[in-house]
Amino acid sequence: MAFAILHGLENYVLEKSKGPSTISKKGKPLLDYACVHGKEHCAPLRPKIARALLQHGADPNAEFNGRTVWQNAIEAEYEDLTVWLMLLNSLASHGANPNAYLPRQRGAKEFRRSALRLIKLKMIKHNSEFSEEDRLYRSLLSLLKSKGAREVEWHEMEDGSFRRIQQAEFKGRSIFKYIFTEPSGGLESYDSSDRWGRKFL
Repeated sequence: MAFAILHGLENYVLEKSKGPSTISKKGKPLLDYACVHGKEHCAPLRPKIARALLQHGADPNAEFNGRTVWQNAIEAEYEDLTVWLMLLNSLASHGANPNAYLPRQRGAKEFRRSALRLIKLKMIKHNSEFSEEDRLYRSLLSLLKSKGAREVEWHEMEDGSFRRIQQAEFKGRSIFKYIFTEPSGGLESYDSSDRWGRKFL
């Protein structure tokens, strides 16, 4: 099945993906093959295949080598913006974690961006007015926000703790305000609640 997905054999995959027992495998999730595109792949992103796998029980939060299918899809290389947005919409509508974060390195320090934050940053460079792309993008933002997604970053400090920052509007331009600092090792994907009992600014 993985071979068929990698080579874009849509009809074969659609016929064979009849339930969780068919699409489950050890190691890398089958869904992941439809959601990433690199030098080792013969086919681009495959939203139709991904949607079929999702409808038959594939998990967008399935993890392999420390990363989920959803995280990989957000960072995937793509040749067609519309296809990428279609893929993310399908994953989000089938239970992808709206507040998953993606780690980055900046020198020796680490910083982490929420899914919503990274998606917005990737869209900035496009500035597309094409109606279908705009529709899909707005649909994705609406879906993620309805599930509690927040646009935030966490930056590692000198003492190893992480400081959470949140976008705010000030005099017509975007800035970031430091909100609070958390001990290192305690940073998880945040939901809409404040588990530490602190009030957000």
